[in-house]
Amino acid sequence: MLIQERIPNLFAACAIGFLAVPPVHAAGAEAAPASAAEDRPTLFLAGQEGPRPGGAPERSADETPPDPWRFLWKDGLFLASPQDQSTLKVGGRMQADFGWPAGREQLERELRDTFDDKVEFRNLRVCLSGQFVKNLEYKAEVSFANEIFTVTDLYIRLTDLPAVGNLTIGHFKEPRSLEQLTSNNDITFLERALPAVFSSPRNFGLMAGNQALDGRMTWAAGVFHTCNAPVWGSTDNGNSWDVTGRVTGIPVYEEDGRSLLHLGASYGLRLPDNPVRFKQRPEAYFMPNFTDTQGIDADSVHRLGFEAAWVNGPLSVQGEYQAAGCAAPGAGHPWLQGLYAQASYLLTGESRPYDRASGVFKGVRPFKNVGENGGLGAWEVAARYSFLNLNQGELPASARDIQDFTFGLNWYLCPNARVMWNYVHSWVDGSGVDSGVDVFLMRFQIAF
Repeated sequence: MLIQERIPNLFAACAIGFLAVPPVHAAGAEAAPASAAEDRPTLFLAGQEGPRPGGAPERSADETPPDPWRFLWKDGLFLASPQDQSTLKVGGRMQADFGWPAGREQLERELRDTFDDKVEFRNLRVCLSGQFVKNLEYKAEVSFANEIFTVTDLYIRLTDLPAVGNLTIGHFKEPRSLEQLTSNNDITFLERALPAVFSSPRNFGLMAGNQALDGRMTWAAGVFHTCNAPVWGSTDNGNSWDVTGRVTGIPVYEEDGRSLLHLGASYGLRLPDNPVRFKQRPEAYFMPNFTDTQGIDADSVHRLGFEAAWVNGPLSVQGEYQAAGCAAPGAGHPWLQGLYAQASYLLTGESRPYDRASGVFKGVRPFKNVGENGGLGAWEVAARYSFLNLNQGELPASARDIQDFTFGLNWYLCPNARVMWNYVHSWVDGSGVDSGVDVFLMRFQIAF
């Protein structure tokens, strides 16, 4: 069903939810009759109080009023019950991308494909998250981009459990790769680096994880099941079972994270029921795949990853190595691998925030938002090199090597909005192909 056909249903669901919410009384507004007030609970904004039940006298000045539900803006609309026992955050993201390939004629001939200019919504998402009660969190996020309705995250999480810490059940990201686990709201470039092909974005699973060593270490491990059902946005890995784990540490953490060293490693064992497949485009979402292993009849796939990041004030350096070893006698047991290294510098002096609980980076927050006391937001320059080697073993001719050089300029207007410009020079080598293409990219992003 196209998104246009789903919109009436979505609006109907929103209307039902709105009508189910008790009314909010503004200051000075006339209260509902006592009988109506007793029939259903009433929600008051912070600092306001409604009629007392049973015709009780008004509260004296010496009495302490009950804690009200609170509406807040915390990078999104936030609703909290008294003592924050239950919370709800309404969030979302919009990413509008523009792409222009250049110098593409030779590569188009060699790949027998065409590369066109593109304007599209890279992401359109709505998200509800928070906690039902203390120690029981939830998240539900859906995507509408490109007329495809899909569920991205849908899970509940039990927190502060003895021994295991946190237990997550549902559909969410496997614990692999610093860049993959960092939200694409917060990554430095428009797209993740080429080795992201080895990281499963999201799957159904059960995962335990926690911090250790006074917050200097994180660990996570889980069991996941993948499938090709497109509604869940899975990759072309067939039905399989994954066992995946990740460990991170920050041996250096000073000045509230303005100076830090992050190290991490991950491992995943995949037991596929169907052939596995790895394919990748350059670091531009609208471009076609430049390399494709086709189906690999593997008994198992061992995925390995190492990651490191260093932050010193406005300077940030980050890199990862990822590999997939396929136990596939018919394909020569290929060892597929890739790496990237990147550096960025915030010209306005901010530093990349780091989340010690999850071992990933968060979004840049400008010292001064645009228009705030003459503020210009935050400005960042960045460069990255990435390499992907799929031309191994006895794979078909479509399995080639790619290397990308990417340069970026980011303008953070406020924590919820940024404009990004990327230039990507991508080079393809293998099976009679030895040429490249230049791609110019621009993104307008709103996230809350």
